[in-house]
Amino acid sequence: MPLHSTHVDRDSLGGGRYRDEIALKPIAYRKDGNLRRITDTLTASGDPAFPLGVSQLCDFRIDPRIAGKSPLIHFGKGASFARFALVGANNGAGVVSGNAITFNNAWDNADLTYRMGGHRLQEDILLRANHPRTFSFRIQEHVGFDPVTLMFGNDFRILQPTLEPPAGSLELAKSLQWLVTQQGGFWVLSVTLPNDQSYDGWTLDPTLTLQPDSTDGVDTWLHSGNPTYNYGADHNSWIGFLSITARKLTKFDLSSISSAATITSAVLSLYLTEIYGSTNRTYRVYRQKRLWTEGTGAGSATGDGATWNKYDSTNDWQTAGGFGANDCEQTDIGNLSIPWTATLNQFYNWVLTPTTTAALDLGNGWMVKADTESDDGRLFPSSDHVTAAYRPKLVVEWSLPGGGGARRMFVPDLGYFHARGA
Repeated sequence: MPLHSTHVDRDSLGGGRYRDEIALKPIAYRKDGNLRRITDTLTASGDPAFPLGVSQLCDFRIDPRIAGKSPLIHFGKGASFARFALVGANNGAGVVSGNAITFNNAWDNADLTYRMGGHRLQEDILLRANHPRTFSFRIQEHVGFDPVTLMFGNDFRILQPTLEPPAGSLELAKSLQWLVTQQGGFWVLSVTLPNDQSYDGWTLDPTLTLQPDSTDGVDTWLHSGNPTYNYGADHNSWIGFLSITARKLTKFDLSSISSAATITSAVLSLYLTEIYGSTNRTYRVYRQKRLWTEGTGAGSATGDGATWNKYDSTNDWQTAGGFGANDCEQTDIGNLSIPWTATLNQFYNWVLTPTTTAALDLGNGWMVKADTESDDGRLFPSSDHVTAAYRPKLVVEWSLPGGGGARRMFVPDLGYFHARGA
């Protein structure tokens, strides 16, 4: 499957606490000052030890054959890297397809696939009847590995494993844990499947993806000067006043967070690229009451989506601009002062106050607006922006009752090496 920027990227913070980073669109990246689209097709690497690979946000190289105790893969970013060998695997050649390589029967009755996705390496193990119960990987060489945090410096980390049931199954995914040991001077990561059933047809460990594709980012902005125009596909969103009044609507999918969770931190981040005016201003986040629609316009009267006058192309806001008492709450859930001298081309963060998912979002997302809306325009890239690193994101930390003992359905995957800052 094609890989994009992670919609829900979950970190375990210990003590039953978790942090989700939610992003909105497929990723691109900048290198040497140029914008580059991520393709991740495996090609000749020029490295005799790992003849195939791709180097973009991260370096991934692989030997197209499993051969005894030799390292199979190399993954690196920045100053950190790791080279992994399979433990107890069968020798054999892999089959390459685009950004993936599959080793059939890498272990008895278990196939192994690696997929490179820009800033992450995903490892899937498809299980068949009489599959092994334990899978192990030896870190043959590394720079920066911390066996407690599974971090490699500040550059990337290994996420905890999960088991995903076959498509159409009513069973829930199962979250597992790495056992980290030292054997013969090498770090070894092992995961053992629960002994409660056969997992024929299950997969260890795909990305349990909640990430949107290129059409799934949900945000737009409202423009008082063009009150019938929709901006759902615009690459940017204005907030404040710049000869017209502008307000942003945005919505994140929070369904991966349990309704029983206690939110300990929620931070909305918007990337500031332009300032209009010479006034310092506070910008506030309000929970929306209307079921507004994003629309497909890019500054045109397309007839669909929210506009300054309507919230769904058909029905009027109580008050044009979407801030009537029946349209939007009048008390913010987070605010941030952005001076007119603020530094451009960096994220600005709104700390949101709710402590439950129900309180964080009524189901209709948020409006972001300036207090006074006078001489205070600020421009932020939207979820449709060509540079993925600039798109809106939400980071949520949360805990479950009883220290996190409940089964977690949506967690990252086993062999998914996630690059920090990518």
